[in-house]
Amino acid sequence: EFVFVVGDSGAGKSTLLKIMMREEVATEGSVVIKNRSLNTMKKRDIPYFRRHLGIVFQDFRLFGDKTAYENIACIMRAVGTPGKEIRRRVPALLRTVSMEDKADHFPRELSGGEQQRVALARAIANNAKTIIADEPTGNLDSKTTEQILSILKDRTNLKTIIQNKIKKGFGL
Repeated sequence: EFVFVVGDSGAGKSTLLKIMMREEVATEGSVVIKNRSLNTMKKRDIPYFRRHLGIVFQDFRLFGDKTAYENIACIMRAVGTPGKEIRRRVPALLRTVSMEDKADHFPRELSGGEQQRVALARAIANNAKTIIADEPTGNLDSKTTEQILSILKDRTNLKTIIQNKIKKGFGL
């Protein structure tokens, strides 16, 4: 299912998503995801918790010293995906986001839309049950926006996608 967090600028949409991915801690109340209290989660447990999420950051957060291929592969390695599987799936993921010809490019060599597509491929690489997308189409042209929304829509089988602020005219 798609869940959209909608509100005015400054209403706390991005903050809510940051709390859900345990980048920030709620100052009041309690947040429980997958039977785990995010309020009391130890810092050392956060990376393990995040392995069950696909995250598309508003500012991409690609590793600047890694190529598009390596940005996707390193996430897969972090969760123990075998090398053979990485070599098979990364090119397929790059094809999914129409970036197969940019596999060897570093983020600085990519446009904003291209970086966003690599970030999306990275978010779906581990078949996470939940994808959190903080303005995944913000500042993108309409063609790239449609491509990203189509990819997200195709990934909704057995997944929840929580998305902050969708551009007008590109609903699902």
